[in-house]
Amino acid sequence: MPSNPVLRTMSLIAALILSPAAFAGEALDAAALKALIVGKTVSGHHEFRDFDFQVYFAPNGDMVRVIDGDETEGTYRITSRGEHCIELGHIANCATVEDNGDGTYTRVLSHNGKRPITWHAFTEGRAR
Repeated sequence: MPSNPVLRTMSLIAALILSPAAFAGEALDAAALKALIVGKTVSGHHEFRDFDFQVYFAPNGDMVRVIDGDETEGTYRITSRGEHCIELGHIANCATVEDNGDGTYTRVLSHNGKRPITWHAFTEGRAR
């Protein structure tokens, strides 16, 4: 840390501005989204319907969601614009994924801006 009080203050301000929390609310790009979920089991919560779930995103585009032991198979893709698109049972939608700055992420539906899903944990491979 610089000994000059003005430089020390400026350094602290720069550190706060550039910290991960400063980027909260920014949508992930395609590369960041792929790194976050592909080949992993994501634990999440449906905010509107108040249930927890896990979903495995296989590298080949297949996905399996588990709610209370019940599995539903589907597919997903990540577009070049960074949208996360799923087809799962009767659900088909695309969403951007925002970094909340606290280790959680929110799916923001592309067609209406609603935020039904929060992802909060990521495990390598398919959790059983």
